[in-house]
Amino acid sequence: MTCHRESKVRVTFIFVLMLLALCLSGQSDMLKNDIRLKAILSESLERDELAKKRVVEYLKANLGEEVHQFSDGTLAILQDVVNGHSVYYAVDNAETAATVGVNQLRSSGSLGITVLGEGMSIGVWDGGFARDSHVELIEKITSGDGGAELSDHATHVIGIILARGINETAKGMGPLASGISFDFNNDGSEMAASAGSNQGLLLVSNHSYGEIVGWRFEHSIPHIESRRCCF
Repeated sequence: MTCHRESKVRVTFIFVLMLLALCLSGQSDMLKNDIRLKAILSESLERDELAKKRVVEYLKANLGEEVHQFSDGTLAILQDVVNGHSVYYAVDNAETAATVGVNQLRSSGSLGITVLGEGMSIGVWDGGFARDSHVELIEKITSGDGGAELSDHATHVIGIILARGINETAKGMGPLASGISFDFNNDGSEMAASAGSNQGLLLVSNHSYGEIVGWRFEHSIPHIESRRCCF
């Protein structure tokens, strides 16, 4: 009887030690991640500052535009100058929920599960701030960097991700999720700052933009007059 009781105590003690080791390991991993994120943040801030200086010097010496709006409303924003060549960011088109199969994660889907993004916070970096007064986004999004420039594209993208679904056909991929809206300036440092454990561990972000490569032509009058822009 005594041996059996001692055996139970040993098993319990070993189990407690294992749990303690797992907790300590998890805390250690989180600490390592935070240290790495701080390093990334520092590197990104330094890189952003150098890029800003190159942009200022480039604009002083050239007739290029810092911000250009195409006839379709797309904005191109000068982010850096590399080997004398201007680097602009512009937004890209987003895909629909059906295209990526998100509808299969809902209660009516073939998988028989319901994933609606509840409790998730999603960072969305884009060409400006999403319109938080939109009926599908009221009280669902906040500004991550204080950006005041509203963007139709950012509103469209964040709506695809988490629109509430007041209009069923406009329901987002994760209608119960919340969003943090950023413009894409300083995106690297902002991502590093937002992902730290002291910031609530932002786990998911979306980036529907990228560098413009080559030339893009504007047509003021179709087939008659064209203007080469800035790249």
